[in-house]
Order: sequence, then C-alpha cells, then structure tokens
Amino acid sequence: MIKIKGSKGFTLIELMITLSVVAILAAIAAPSFSQMLRDHRLTTRANDFLAELQLAKSEAIRRGVQVTMLSSSGTDEVWDDGWVVFTDWDGDESRADPDANGDNDCEVEDLDCFLRVQDSINTTMSIRSGGTFARWISFDPIGEVRGSGGLGNGTFVICDTGVGKRVILSTSGSARVVDGEGAGGCP
Repeated sequence: MIKIKGSKGFTLIELMITLSVVAILAAIAAPSFSQMLRDHRLTTRANDFLAELQLAKSEAIRRGVQVTMLSSSGTDEVWDDGWVVFTDWDGDESRADPDANGDNDCEVEDLDCFLRVQDSINTTMSIRSGGTFARWISFDPIGEVRGSGGLGNGTFVICDTGVGKRVILSTSGSARVVDGEGAGGCP
C-alpha cells in the first residue's frame, strides 16, 4: 500500500483570496492611519510649544530676569516661522544678538542671551496667536506673563490640515493644551 503525503502549502486560489482580503483591510485602514499620524504630529507640536512656554517661564523665575519669546515671522499673530527665547535684561522685547565675537554667555548679567532658537515648523502646520501675543510673550521674574498686546489671557491655535489644538496661556503664566473642538482659526 502506497501512502500519498498531503500537500504542504497554499493553492494559488487560496493565496489570491488571502491577498484580496489583506488589500481590502489595508484600504479601509489607510485613511484612519493617516488621520492618526496627523493627530500625533499635531499633539506633538502643541506639547512642544507648551514646553517652550514653560521653559521661558521657569528660566525667568530661576534667573530672576525677564525672559522673552519673540516670533521670527515679523507678521502679527504668525508664529510658524519660528521664534527665539532669550533673557531680556533691558526689557525691550527685542531680539538680542550675541556680540561680535559670537558670545552667548548666559552666566553674564546684563547681557541678553539666547536660551532657545526654534526654526520654521513643518509647512502643513501653522501656529497663530490672538492680539495679546501677536509678536512676543514675556515672563517676569515671578512668572507672570504679558504680551505685545498688553496683559491678559491669550490663545495660540496650532493647525494641521484643518484640525487644530489650542494652547491657552493665562496672565499668571500657567498654560495648557486643549483639544481642537472649537479651535477656530484653522484654514
């Protein structure tokens, strides 16, 4: 008696059916995966911006000097071209370039120094502020905040392809990120 061993593997028809099912599932999952990536980028950018505000506040308190966060755009309420965070000893809220030798010694009193420089952000994202923080934000040595529009609360809207998050900053210097429901201001 001869035993015929069973075939090991897939038939061509079974392989084609499996590949068809995988292709259909991938087509269904792709849009939600893209949305998940966009939401992750947006959350990361909002948290990074919040961290920049917290850095400026903590450095103002630690150093006992005004620290300013200045938009690099030169256009009111546009922050996506980057910004610079620096000690602002004279309180003039203007960018203080290191001296001719390129020194940026933050240990020297009365000499403005850069604490952080942020380049322009991803082109699909935007960061917009209201009138309170149109050009700059300054934290005083006790952590209170004021902006180019005076004292008061302010909001930054961070957008990515029509969806946004808000970073809300109060006069006391506390800040928080709020999800995009009613974020407004997103193109």
